[in-house]
Amino acid sequence: MAAATGCEQWWDDGYLQQATRIVASRVRKHGVAFPGTSAAGPQRPRKKPRTQKKKKKTQVARPPPLPAAAPTKQGSKGAVTKQELEPYLKGSSWPCGATGPVIKVGSECSGLESVLTALDQMGLGQRVRAEFVCDKDPLCRKVLQSVHEPRVVYDDVTKRDVKDMPQVDLYTAGFPCQPWSSEGKGEGRRDKQGRGLIFDHVLKYINEKLPKCFLLENVLALSQATHKKAFEKMLASLRRSEEYFVTWRVINAVNFGIPQNRPRVFIVGLLRSAVSQPSFPWPKPATRSPLPLTRFLCGGAGVIRPLPRAGTVASGQLQRGLEAIRAEKGNPRTTDYSLDIWSGRDYPGRMTDRVPCITRKRGGEGGCYITSVQRLLTVEEMLNLQGLPLSYRAEARRKGVSDRQLGMMVGNAIATNVLRAILPRMLTKIGKQ
Repeated sequence: MAAATGCEQWWDDGYLQQATRIVASRVRKHGVAFPGTSAAGPQRPRKKPRTQKKKKKTQVARPPPLPAAAPTKQGSKGAVTKQELEPYLKGSSWPCGATGPVIKVGSECSGLESVLTALDQMGLGQRVRAEFVCDKDPLCRKVLQSVHEPRVVYDDVTKRDVKDMPQVDLYTAGFPCQPWSSEGKGEGRRDKQGRGLIFDHVLKYINEKLPKCFLLENVLALSQATHKKAFEKMLASLRRSEEYFVTWRVINAVNFGIPQNRPRVFIVGLLRSAVSQPSFPWPKPATRSPLPLTRFLCGGAGVIRPLPRAGTVASGQLQRGLEAIRAEKGNPRTTDYSLDIWSGRDYPGRMTDRVPCITRKRGGEGGCYITSVQRLLTVEEMLNLQGLPLSYRAEARRKGVSDRQLGMMVGNAIATNVLRAILPRMLTKIGKQ
C-alpha cells in the first residue's frame, strides 16, 4: 500500500507540473490563458464585476432662444442737445452770462463730476475754476483729471486736511448712497465700510471753510422712514451754526426732460452773509412728458455685455417680462418697454417709454433691456440718459477705463438736467450769475 500511495503521489505531481508547463507556453505564445490559470500557475477564478445599469437622462425643456443683440446704427442720433431740454429747465428765467466773475468750485465724492459738466453746458465753462475734486476710485480720478483739469485732486475724503484745502464759492458732494439706499443693506451710519460716516467729513469742510453755497445729493430713501432720524440730524448739523439757510427737496430727473426715473434728495445751503434774502426758489417739475426714450437710444459704442445665456436667472426674467407684455396685448417690438432683468424679484420691473434709475450696479450690467431694439443699453446711451457728453467714453478708454467700469461711474453720477435747473438759482442768489 505504501508503494501504491507513492506512485499515486508521483503521478499527481507530475501531471500538475506538465499541465502548468503547457499552460505557460500557450500564454507566452498566444497571450491567452485558460480560466483559473496564468503563466505563474493555477489561480482562483475572478469574480465578474457587477455592471451598473445606466440611468436614463431626463430631457429638461429649455426656454426658447433669446433674440440676438443688435445695436442700432452707431452714434446715429448723438447726444441730446441743450435746446431739446431747454423747455423743461426754463433757464431763460434764470440767465447766467458767459462773462462775469470767476466761479470757484470744489467737490468731494466727485464721481464723473456732473456739476462741472452742467456748468459747462450752461455756457459758464470759461468762468468756472475747478479748485479741487476728491474721489477714492483711482480710475475715476484719471477721468476727472483728463476732462476737468482740477487744480488739486484728493484721493480720500477721510484723510485730506481741511485747513489746507482751497476756499470756494460752490461746494458740492454726492456722499455715498449705499448705506442709505433701499437696494442696499440699509445700515446707515453703522455701515461696515464706514461709508455712513462720510457726511461728517463733508460737514467739517462746510463748517470750517464756509463756501458761499453748497449742494449735497443722495438717494430718496435717506429722507424716508428707515433713515428719517439720521436725515433730520444731518439737517440739524448743517443749520446748527446758523451760518447757513438750509433747504431740501426730492427732485426726479424724469420731471425735467430725461426719461429716467431717478428721484434724489437735494440739499441746498446758502451762506447768510453772502445773500440778501435767505430763501431759495426750488425749480418746479415740468407739466409735459419727458422727451421720448427713443431719442436717447443713440446706439453708439460701449456694449457692456451681450444678452444673458438661456437658462440663467436674467434670461428667465426677460422671458417673464416679455410674456407679461404680450398677455396685456402690448407689442414689445413697437413700444419702448424697459425691463429690469437684473432684479431679484419674482418679476422684472417694467416701464414704458422711460428707464428705471441707473444705479452703480445696473450701470455695470448694461442698464436694462429695451424691447424695441431687443438689447441692453450701451454705455453711450446711459451717458445720454444722465445728460453727460458721449465723448466721456472715448476719454475713459484712453485712460484705460473699461466700459463696465465707466457704466458703474455713470450710475453714480448726478443727472445734469436737474443740476441745470438748480444751479442757475444758486448762482443768482450769491451774485455769481
